[in-house]
Amino acid sequence: MSVPALLPLVEGLSVEILGNAVRNENAVKAVARDWKQRESEVWAQVFADVIEHVVYKRYDFRTDPAPYLSRHGILHGRIPDYANEVNSIRVFLLIDAVADLWFAKQKSVSP
Repeated sequence: MSVPALLPLVEGLSVEILGNAVRNENAVKAVARDWKQRESEVWAQVFADVIEHVVYKRYDFRTDPAPYLSRHGILHGRIPDYANEVNSIRVFLLIDAVADLWFAKQKSVSP
């Protein structure tokens, strides 16, 4: 249950990072794109790719296979075998990355 229980935390932290800049788009995708634009290191690119092409990938339930860790597929019951140790660790690492970005934002706005 760690996967569906913790994915909303990633979204909440992402909204906190964006603050007043929240748009009508997925907050996690917006944070990933922003980090990719600001950071020249490869991990920002990989993070953005995983967010865009796996966790928050848009797909049609009727025609497309769901990625192994698709938030949409998991929360709508389309990926019955998501509950494993590897995916749980992936979500904890996702939280760690977004929490680090959140913490950096907090440090930048604090006096």
